[in-house]
Amino acid sequence: MAEENTSTTTSTLPKNFFDSTSFDWQAYLRYRPTYTKEFYNLILDYHRSKEPTAQFLLTHDIGTGPGQVAEHFTQYFTSVIASDASAPYAAVARQRLEQSHPGKTTVVQFPAELLAEKFPAGEADLLTAAECLPLMNREKAFSSFAHLLKPGGTLAIWFYGRPFFVDPDMSKAQELYEKISTAAFSTAKPFKGGVMENAWTIIASWFDEAHFPRDEWEKVERLKVNPDREMTFLPAVELDYVPEWENGIRDDEKIEEKTDREWWARTGGVDFVRGFVDANMPWKKEYENEEVKGWYEELEKELRGKEHKVSWPVILMLATRK
Repeated sequence: MAEENTSTTTSTLPKNFFDSTSFDWQAYLRYRPTYTKEFYNLILDYHRSKEPTAQFLLTHDIGTGPGQVAEHFTQYFTSVIASDASAPYAAVARQRLEQSHPGKTTVVQFPAELLAEKFPAGEADLLTAAECLPLMNREKAFSSFAHLLKPGGTLAIWFYGRPFFVDPDMSKAQELYEKISTAAFSTAKPFKGGVMENAWTIIASWFDEAHFPRDEWEKVERLKVNPDREMTFLPAVELDYVPEWENGIRDDEKIEEKTDREWWARTGGVDFVRGFVDANMPWKKEYENEEVKGWYEELEKELRGKEHKVSWPVILMLATRK
């Protein structure tokens, strides 16, 4: 998540959300969810459904982070571009992709909103944007997406939110996790009036705020997994403003909601909670005061030293360039 919204912010967030040279990339990949082959196949099947016109020549992963999504699609596309607004992210992705797939991948440091200045129009068959749209200026970003894609090309945007313990008996553990998460993210307040207000609002809306202009996009689909859970990384009641949004969903969109506690499921204990919270905080970790340390100790007791199943709320949006 390295793309930057153009709003002014007075919080302590860096210019680009993860623009930190000391960020722990191994922890980032270890504690965040693993996108499964079945999930990627949802995107590929949508793209293939447009055969015989569907092509697999060029894919572009936007907000690529460490490049894991771009790396996955190297097995399906002739060429892969990975871009990110953050210099540290782009450097990590470049090292990863150019070592594993030399000559097939190109990595550039460039914000999503300005990609039309960097690349010709209508070249990409597939655009992916994982876990980054909230930090973009969405109007400009969607304009870039439309510029980059071929007519008939596929746009895939997805986002996952706050993890949750699946077992109903873990409600106390979930409560403690949310206290810890609130303390961590509150160190970046104020949210209101800054880049994070726009981000938290679209997340709180389950991306209903996201709008695909009719003159550029067709065959829009939204898949919401575990929609009974909150998407925000800290409870919405803990924000310093009340999120309000306009519904951007069109009347011709296909919308599916499903409850699936096995979606990207994994097991985790206290180490997972601490790792996940820290992997979402690229800024200096000043949240773990004595009260938070006490919550971690309570969580250890509540989990009884064991790991328990964890799942995620997820939104996947698919659209075709007209």
